[in-house]
Amino acid sequence: MKKILYGIIVWDILIGIYMFFALLAEHMLLACLSLVSSAVGLVPLIVLVQCLDRIEDLKIDLDTLQQRFRAQERAETGVDPEWKNQVFHDPEQPKIEARKRWICQKCQSINKPGTSVCESCGAHYTYSQESPAEAPLTKWKLKENKKKETHSQESN
Repeated sequence: MKKILYGIIVWDILIGIYMFFALLAEHMLLACLSLVSSAVGLVPLIVLVQCLDRIEDLKIDLDTLQQRFRAQERAETGVDPEWKNQVFHDPEQPKIEARKRWICQKCQSINKPGTSVCESCGAHYTYSQESPAEAPLTKWKLKENKKKETHSQESN
């Protein structure tokens, strides 16, 4: 960010100097006004660069103070404050997904690998349903599954 601001500052200085000399041949007052206006336009950019430098210094100071605080608290209590504030809990178990095609125990439809819910009835996959359908999933089987799905929705 600072490199971009420095580039803009240099560009504005070059443009201001060029405009000064270009207008100097025509009118002295316009040349001076051009130079002053380009200088005034640089002020906010320079202030912004200074603010970014101050922010970086404050971050360094903050890190130093945090390290001192941790060392002080470690010396007093013997416990690292970062460990004390952390809440330990069991990680979430990943969703069980089928590795192969599987047959739903509820509606007997064939489901795709990598799914955890039956596409026809919404029943959840379990390891007991690991017996995959050995026959390839053909178009007529898919149509049959869709017919079952529409039939079950119409009956509800």
